[in-house]
Amino acid sequence: VGCTTYYKQNITFHNLLETGRVTEAQHYLQKNGKQAEGVNRALYHLNLGTTAYLNQDYQTSIAQFKAADLYNEDYSAQPGYEALALISNP
Repeated sequence: VGCTTYYKQNITFHNLLETGRVTEAQHYLQKNGKQAEGVNRALYHLNLGTTAYLNQDYQTSIAQFKAADLYNEDYSAQPGYEALALISNP
């Protein structure tokens, strides 16, 4: 799992979402919530926010989008991550 991209780790989630099975996709994310920690947590919360929005659960959606924004700001504020991104991304 270490070198696998977030998308590849969550291919089941994306397949469920793309086929319109939004509630199942949301449950899949929640069941596999270990990604709520670590470098992909902003993506995790964005995906949860999206599924909540599509399920018309707007309060949860807003809360998840706010969480993603908060984690994104935290990540952006760390200059070491910026330097690593410049070095590791083509």
